[in-house]
Amino acid sequence: MIVVAGHHGSGKSTVLTLLRRFGFLTLECSTIVRNLFVAAGSNVDMKTWILETRRAEGVTYLAEQIASVVKSSAKSRSSVDLPLAVAGPRSVHVINTLRRMSLETGQPLMLVWLEAPPHVRFRRLARRRASEGLERLSATEFWSLMRQDQELGLKRTTIKPGRVLNNGGSRRNLKRQVLHLVQLHVRLTSPRRPRGEGSWPPTRRCRGRRRHRQRSAQAHATRIR
Repeated sequence: MIVVAGHHGSGKSTVLTLLRRFGFLTLECSTIVRNLFVAAGSNVDMKTWILETRRAEGVTYLAEQIASVVKSSAKSRSSVDLPLAVAGPRSVHVINTLRRMSLETGQPLMLVWLEAPPHVRFRRLARRRASEGLERLSATEFWSLMRQDQELGLKRTTIKPGRVLNNGGSRRNLKRQVLHLVQLHVRLTSPRRPRGEGSWPPTRRCRGRRRHRQRSAQAHATRIR
């Protein structure tokens, strides 16, 4: 399982889209929380509901709900056998709960942090707001979002990710990094072949190497004689 974390505007949705193209089953934490908000039928807005829920149920309540949805999705995919990717954890409690869940289920977890300069993230958020027809994003509001992330423990030094992707450049560069990440995930999750067990029948390359070793050994024995 791959968990993609980062600040607002770092490009988590873009990475999730790329992972979906590479065959991953993708989940977004914001979508899970929005579904919980709709199911609660609250009269207040979503941000106020999240604050009230944390105050009433505890700071780990939403994290446990997100982990429960992720766990059920991981179980339902057993017949299809698709790798799982989760993006957008908004607090260190969600990340720690997902780590605990991976230890309980025996499924390896790869935590990825998306890095991007502040001016790039500000430009992306402003562009997103303009496309949605919302008010223009101010610098004060942007830094308020960054302080909110720090209060919730969403920092690279706090969560200690296993991999860091630089999303401050082009989309092509990001796609190359995501492809390398997928290849690494395949190597980590694929069952290891027992030592000494080779492929059968041997490929042409293996036969060529074996023949080369035999000839080298014969030439060495001839020189000794």
